[in-house]
Amino acid sequence: MTDGLILLGFLAIIFAVAVIRGRRRMGVGSTSRVFAVAVFGFAIAVLILWATQRK
Repeated sequence: MTDGLILLGFLAIIFAVAVIRGRRRMGVGSTSRVFAVAVFGFAIAVLILWATQRK
């Protein structure tokens, strides 16, 4: 179980870094709040997808 949570954390951080880079390319400012929202948003979305697939 913990391995899956660690993997989810790593994937969420990679997604957030990609979001920040994309925002910088578009010329939009990025703060630590944007980073945190991207991490938590990705993690929640993946957990919702996982929960809907489980029976």
